[in-house]
Amino acid sequence: MGTVKVVVRIMPRDPGAYEALKEEVEGNFSGYKKEVEERPVAFGLKALILTVFVPDEEGVMEDIEKRLSSLSNAGSWEIEKTTLI
Repeated sequence: MGTVKVVVRIMPRDPGAYEALKEEVEGNFSGYKKEVEERPVAFGLKALILTVFVPDEEGVMEDIEKRLSSLSNAGSWEIEKTTLI
């Protein structure tokens, strides 16, 4: 079995919620190896780019999606890319 690299773009529910969203992501994904960075969008709005490295096993993507759906400070999220590494 390999490792899957999952890249997710997460938009805050409003510009003032960015820092709270960042903290929430750090807590919700503490069990996974991850990288978190920001990407400017427009007019001072930033997206959070979460890269998570997960085992290539059944049920892992459902867990990731469940954790993403539970983010109260996220306005929206989208899995941009998955890569088997």
